[in-house]
Order: sequence, then C-alpha cells, then structure tokens
Amino acid sequence: MLTPAAPRSDGPPRLVGRADEIAALELALDRLADGGGGLMWVEGEPGIGKTVLAGLLADRASARGLGVLQGSADELMTGFPLRLMAGCLGVSRRSDASSDVDAVRTEITALLRGDADGRLVADPVLAAGERMLDLVDRLCARRPQVLIMDDLHWADEPSLRLWGRLADSVDQIPLLLVGLSRTVSEPAVLERLRDRVRRGGVLLNPGPLEGPQVRELAGRIVGATPGPGLLAEIARAQGNPLYVVELAEALRREGLIAPVGRPGAADGADRAQGGAARVEFTGRPGTTPDSLATVIGARLGYLDVRVRTTLRLAALLGTEFSVAQLARLAGLAPAELITVLAAAQEAGVVGPGTHGLAFRHVLIQQVLIEQTPEAVRDALHGEIALRLAGTGADLDAVARHLLAFSGPLEPWAVTWLHGVPAAAFYGAPQVADELLSRALEAVSKADPVWLALAANLAHARFWRGLDRSAVEIAREVAQLSPDIDGRARMWTLAARAAGRAGDFQAVVEIAEHALAAPGLSSSWRARIECWYTIVLLFTAPPDQSTRMAEDCLAHALDSGDPVSIAYARHAMYTAKSSDATAQDLAQAAAALGDDAESADLRLMLSTNYDDWRHETSADPVVREKMISDLLVLAEQMSAGRAANPFVTAANHCFQAGRWDETLGYLVRIDPEIAAMSPHADDFLGIRILIHWLRGDLERAAGELAQLDPALADPTTDPDAPKVNRRWVCIVRAVAAELAGDLAGAHAALAAGVMNGPNLLYDVARFEETPELIRLGLLAGDLKAAGQAVRALEDFFEATPVPPLAATLEHARALVAGDPVALLAAADTLGSVGWVLRQGAALEEAAVLFAQAGQADRARAALNDAVDCYNTPGAVVLVRRAESRLRELGVRRGPRSRHRRASSGWAALTPTERKVAELLGRGLSNPEIAGQLFLSRYTVQSHVSRILAKLGFASRVDVIRAFSEGRLPGPGEGGGPES
Repeated sequence: MLTPAAPRSDGPPRLVGRADEIAALELALDRLADGGGGLMWVEGEPGIGKTVLAGLLADRASARGLGVLQGSADELMTGFPLRLMAGCLGVSRRSDASSDVDAVRTEITALLRGDADGRLVADPVLAAGERMLDLVDRLCARRPQVLIMDDLHWADEPSLRLWGRLADSVDQIPLLLVGLSRTVSEPAVLERLRDRVRRGGVLLNPGPLEGPQVRELAGRIVGATPGPGLLAEIARAQGNPLYVVELAEALRREGLIAPVGRPGAADGADRAQGGAARVEFTGRPGTTPDSLATVIGARLGYLDVRVRTTLRLAALLGTEFSVAQLARLAGLAPAELITVLAAAQEAGVVGPGTHGLAFRHVLIQQVLIEQTPEAVRDALHGEIALRLAGTGADLDAVARHLLAFSGPLEPWAVTWLHGVPAAAFYGAPQVADELLSRALEAVSKADPVWLALAANLAHARFWRGLDRSAVEIAREVAQLSPDIDGRARMWTLAARAAGRAGDFQAVVEIAEHALAAPGLSSSWRARIECWYTIVLLFTAPPDQSTRMAEDCLAHALDSGDPVSIAYARHAMYTAKSSDATAQDLAQAAAALGDDAESADLRLMLSTNYDDWRHETSADPVVREKMISDLLVLAEQMSAGRAANPFVTAANHCFQAGRWDETLGYLVRIDPEIAAMSPHADDFLGIRILIHWLRGDLERAAGELAQLDPALADPTTDPDAPKVNRRWVCIVRAVAAELAGDLAGAHAALAAGVMNGPNLLYDVARFEETPELIRLGLLAGDLKAAGQAVRALEDFFEATPVPPLAATLEHARALVAGDPVALLAAADTLGSVGWVLRQGAALEEAAVLFAQAGQADRARAALNDAVDCYNTPGAVVLVRRAESRLRELGVRRGPRSRHRRASSGWAALTPTERKVAELLGRGLSNPEIAGQLFLSRYTVQSHVSRILAKLGFASRVDVIRAFSEGRLPGPGEGGGPES
C-alpha cells in the first residue's frame, strides 16, 4: 500500500494494490474540476492506508489547481466543539482580515474563544458553525474545494453535524467532502454520516493486501525480491500495509535480511523487481514482533534517548504539534531542537503537518504515549497545563491537558479556572462542565471561590440543555450566596431552566420563594415575575397570568433597567398577544445591550415579533419574508431557541405544500433538543404526518411509536403535554378516518384543538378548526361543529387577524353547507398561501356540488383539490377525495386550464429567478443571502430547487448557461432558449 514517508528518500509514498480506490479518487476529482460536488468516505483498520489515500487525493487536487482543506481529529479535543472543523478551515491561524475569507476566519476564531465582539450572538458554537458554512461557500465560489477530515472516530460531535450539513450542500457547490474513520459503530452521528455517504456518495473500504501485493510492497522497502522465508515472516502483518512496511523496515534495520543467489540469475519474479537479487529472512522463524505496536516500539528504540524523550513530550501535545510550543516545554535551545527533530524525521517518526509537525501515523504517537508510565503522563500533562497557563494560553490549550490529567485539580488550576472569563466557557460548555465539576471537588463550600465556580457550572449545564441539573445547582448557589443580587441571578436561571424542562411546579416554588425575599430589587423582581407569568399561562386562569404580567411590567418600568423591561414586555406578549404588545417587543429588543443575556433575550423577542408578524399577515410575500428573517435570527441563537424558528418555518412550508422543505427545516433542529418533550411533537409529529399523508404508513407508525414515550415523559408537569400535542392529534385523526372511525377521528383532533367543549386552545391551533368541523359534520355531531364555529368567532373578535378571518370564512361555509362559499373560502386560503387548506375547502365544495347534482362543477372543484394535494405529494388525501366523489358518481376529467411549468426557467418562482440571476454572476450563497436579505439556508434551499427545475448538476452549470446566453439575463422574463 505505501512506502514510509521519511525513512527513504526516493520520492513520495507510493501505493500498491489500490487501483480501484485511486480510480474512484480520480473520478471524484474529474467531477469536482467540472463544478460538481461529491461525498467520499474511507474507512478501515489502523494502518490500512486511509491517510495515505487522503494524502494522494490532496496532492492530485493541488496539482489540478483545486483548493484543499484538511485536518485530523485529536483524541484530547473530543470535548471541544467545532475545533476539528476549525482546524480544517484554517480558522485558528492569525489573519489580518484583509479579505472577506480571512475576515470570516477571524470572526470564527473570536466566537470559539467566547468573544462575540459586539455581535448579536447567544450561542457562539452555533454561530461559529454557521460562519463556517459561510466560509466554505465563499471558498467554493473562488474555486472547487476538497475538504478532508481524518480520524472522525475522535471528532467532536458539532464538527460531525457540520460535516453532515455540508454533505447536504454538495449537490450545488463544488465541494468534495471526504471523511476518514476507523470501522466503528459509535457515535450514532458517525454511523448516520457514513450511511448518508453510502446512499449518495462513494464509500471506500480498502482491505488487506493480497499475497502478490504484499510481495511487491515488501520488495520496494528492502530493495530486492523477498524470498519465501521473508514473505512468511511478513505474512504476520496479515496484509496490513503499515504493518508490512514496519516489519520489513525492522528486519532490515536489525540485519535479519540477507541476499541469496546472484543478480545475473534473477528469475522472472526477480526481474519484476527491476532485476534485483532475492533477499531472505535469516533469523529464527516466528521470532519477529507479532503486533504493529511492538514493531513501532522497536523502531523508536533505535533513536537517541534525548530524541525519544522529546518525542514522548510531543506525543502528549497531539498528533500535530507546534515546534515553538515543544521547544518551550522541552527546555531545548533552537539548535538542539532542530537536531532532535531532524533525527525524528530521518527515522520516519514525524513529518510536515498542516500547521506544524505531525507524527507520520497516529499509531506512532499512541506507542510513544503508552511507553510513558501513566503516573508520568499525568505529571507531564499537569506540567504542560501549568506552563501553558503561565504563558497566557487560551482555554483550549490549557484545558485539553487538564482533562487528560486524571488526578484532582491542583490549587493553581482551580485559581486559573476562577480567573477564566465566563464568556470563554461559552465555546466549550462540555469542557467547562467537566473542569468546573472537578474544581468544585477541590474547594470547600465555605470558600467564596466555590460560589463563583458553581455559578459558572450552573450556566454551563443550562447551555448544555441539562436543565434539571442546572436548577439544582443554581438553587444551591442561591441558598449560599451572601448578596441578594447573586441569589436573584441564580433564581432567575433556575426558573428559566425549570420552565424549559416543563417542571412548572418548580418554577412556581422558585418564583414565590424569590419574590418573598427581602431586598429584591425591582429589576430582578420583574425578571422572575416574567417566568412566573409564562408558567401561569399553563397552570392558572388567564386573568391571573395577565395580572402578573402587568405587575411585572410595572416593576420593570420602575427599575428603568432595559433587560428587566424586555423581560416584562415578553411576559405581557405571552399573556396577551396583540399588535400593541408585539410592537412593544421590538422596541424593548432595540434598547438592549450586547452582553450574553441581552443577546439571548433580544433574539427571543425578535423571534416572537417576527413570528407574530408572520401569523397575522395575509400576504404570502410578507409571510415568506418573515420566515427568512426568523431563519437569519436562528443562525445566531442557542440550539434550544433555534428550534422555534425552524419549527415555525416547517409549519409554514407544510401549509404551503412544500414538504421537502419542511423536512429540511426539521433536520436542522438539534437532535437532543428535538427529543425533549416541548419539541418532540413538532419535530416528530410533522414528519409522521407527512409520511402518513404521502402513503408511507409503515414508516409513520414506526415514528409514532417513538413519539408517544417522549410525550409521556413522567417528569413533565401534567398540564404541560397538552401544549405539545398538536401534530400527534392530527396524525391520530387521519389514522382514525382512514380506518372508517369518524367519531374517533373527531375526538382525536378535538384533543389538540379544543381546551374544553367551547374554547379553542390557542392561536397555533385555529388552522385545524375547519378540519374539526368537517369531521364533526361527517360524524353527525352538529352540536360540536356549531360550538367550534362559535369558539372561532369569539377568538376572531379578540384577535382579528387576516389568517384567522380566512379560517373563519372556511368554517362558516362548512357549517352552512354552501359550495359556492367554500369556493370563495378556497380562493382566500390560496391567497394566504395555505395550499393544503385550499384543497380541503375545494374537496368539500366538490362533494356538495355532487350531492346537488352539479357534476361539472363538482369535477372542476375535484380537479383543483387534487392539484392542491398533489403539490406536496399527499396521495392519501388524493385517494380520499377521489373515493368520496366516486361514490357520488363523479370522477376526475381532463384538465383544461393552463398548468404552471414544472421545469425550465418558466417554472422558477420570482424569488428563485432573483437567486438564479445572482447565482449566474458567480456569487456564493452568503453573498446572495446578503443581497436579498435571506438566510444562507434559505438560499441553499432555493439553489437546490433551481438546479432541479433547470435540470443542472451544479451551480457551475447555471453560471455557464448565463454566460452562454442560454438563460435570460438579469431583469429579463423570457424562458430558456431552445
């Protein structure tokens, strides 16, 4: 497979027995050079040659003028989010920000250090990930890129998830995304990525070399034809290329190989090795090392003691290490270090890395570490951490060694952690959690340092979504804190965490205890009352929550504190949503500062404001703009908050009949967040409904089995689940209707729409009311249908917004049994952009026309209804409509009206045309997003649809089509030329 990278000086590593793999690499590069992206995954045991294949790919890509981005995971950095991806993209390098690419790199570096630098960022890891996607887009717009990530089995999970998101973009940007991993089944996200490549990319699994290939490779190492005895010894390597190389090198180094025969008598096999003499093993059979690690250890044993000692220290720094850092830690003068490293390179132990020197193979590094006794390793890691801390190194550099140090943290480490700014922990909450937990074990609760560390730990648990633990720690800190402000800060955090966990009773207890505390300032009182107000919405009569919200606002205004006022405005909006309270949100958000809490709060208020504007507008263009604004905000939010904009976008696209987009937005929700009870129904419920309506009943039933346990979480307040059961109720109603149980379908849907017999649950459910009325009428429950309409009328009187007016029009037409009114309602629903609702109104109009003997009008309405249902692929609804009309003697007829083009320029929406024109000018997705004020993800979705409609394989095809005049120029409205 390979020859050693450094021991021999006869050129670069050469590959043996990998013709198929090399052909796959060349094919992928050909496609990339032509503008097409792709996915590749290389997996196998250590030493099988994954890294060598990746090196060959990088060399050949560079030779073609393609960009190469690469990095390798480090076992010590698994807990540091996005550091692997950062290394691949070069964001850790210092930059003068002289270009847009360097500016993005600089911004990402600051974010991962917890320095938002005035930017509106609530979750620096999530924000850094979005900027990394932006960076890749920009780099790919300059020239095609190969991005190689090695040792993914050690990768941090956020880097793996970002790899997955990049995988979703290779169909539209010139990016060859390559992952290298050992053959493992954990973590689950790694398995999902590999499956993703298996479905739509190239999966390479190089196996052991065959006998002739082993003979050829060994012959290259020893410079002659291996004899039978030598091959028998090398067979112990079982075809592992690295093992073959190391064994052959070891035997040659130890003088256990000798020539046999004469060069002039070389046989055919000898001539295949260039006419060299045959060499043979001269030792006792079976005495060669029986493991690769042992062979590598023997290689290291030939090095000078000073070289071995320095290399063991380097091994603790990582697979790749800084020469300057090693010099400081080893205490060697530059001339001495140069000599040591030269010897290590000559021996094939280290070589050039991406940003410094690197061990030629991770197994060499591991052997060096294992040769160092554990107690010595611990001491060295502790010493390295201490020296790095003394030089002012950042959290990443110091923490990785503190984490590797297994003993209790020493006093200096506790002091150092106490001095780390809280913001620095934002970029590595898991690391912060572990180190702060260990530090607390070394400090007495009577020490003021304990309180500061514990407060930071409570925040770290909150950032990680470990809400119940955050509540417990925050309450303990509040109990021990000597000042009222410190206690209030922890009470607020505890109330937020308990509310997010659905533990409403805990919120009530925390809030009532805090509000009774003497000396509580108006500003802290307002913040705590805010979360109390929100809980009261679900646990008390509406007037009680409104009174609390009013008290909250009064206390906030009295304090004059912008943060408290913003919290109070949020409480008022949640208690009484209206145009006035929504406008107050925007004003309160504008008055906030740039600290972490203000950023999180401002994003929450902005999200609610845009969500309100989306819900209350009847203009599809405005609604689309609000979705885009929400998604732009989501790129700056914490994982938990970002779930809400994605759910809103998914809801919007579901109603608009764009179900592939719906599923795409749901995938963006963090899996841990999606599994929480407050989000489980939205994440899984919408997916289940789509599968059901598309006719994939088996898949829908399987996912429904996953959803029920999440919604039955025994730790959740018994009043909370009803808030989160919208979609599962719709699914059960659809399932019951398909089974012919109309009464059961009506009861199932009522559980999600109605809160008691006469009251609609909330604004998020009013869209389902016409469906509830339809089922009530079919089930013969006229009373329930009438109650639902009256409840909707009361709701509209309190909240007279256009989408609610369209729903009420639909509901009244159903109860009246008026097909003409239903057609009018269908037009109104279509103008709002609710394709599925429009289809439902048309279906009922068709039924009523058929019952009245107006077959032609029934057929026309049926055709239109089926068009609406076919838009998202709702085959179950198509079958239902056709079955109902068939029973009344009406079947679909030929279409006479003009259908919208499904392909070509004419099929593009106005927004897609704008995106296509900018795409044709060579702009990257972030640049297009900036010009059109869209989110990067929205642009990515548009580009995918543009490529599909135009029949192009990549964005490069769009650029060529515009440059060659095969597509309209900017501002032109014609279609593609024939």
